[in-house]
Amino acid sequence: FAYTLYFFIHYHVDLYDILIRGGDLITVAVPPALPIALTVGVSMSVSRLKGKRISCIAPSRVNLAGRLNVIAFDKTGTLTEEGLDVSGVLESSGGRFTSFVSDINDVGIDFTRVLGVCHAVTEVEDMLIGDPLEVKMFQ
Repeated sequence: FAYTLYFFIHYHVDLYDILIRGGDLITVAVPPALPIALTVGVSMSVSRLKGKRISCIAPSRVNLAGRLNVIAFDKTGTLTEEGLDVSGVLESSGGRFTSFVSDINDVGIDFTRVLGVCHAVTEVEDMLIGDPLEVKMFQ
């Protein structure tokens, strides 16, 4: 574009025509290259994660998780039994886990508010409906 712009200015082409031609170049160049660039970026991210011994089974999720600092998983028993039993909370401070609190009432935050904003459970006629693991949180 810079090469073309130089010649447009050199031959005193009207500014409107320069903008139209620049728009044409962007329209032609960006759409074919953008998906390839994103795919290469995701592939590089997945390989960097593998280098840190992090397995990524859904590479399309790498873009979504790019701004997260801490991710905590607990799948103990959930693959072999339905339900979720909360045994406690692992608190964090300054980006590091600190202490394990077995009694939810002793957690430094209002744990019921945390549970209240991260679920898709609905109460219909005094019955909780939703994902079985999330329903178990409220029982």
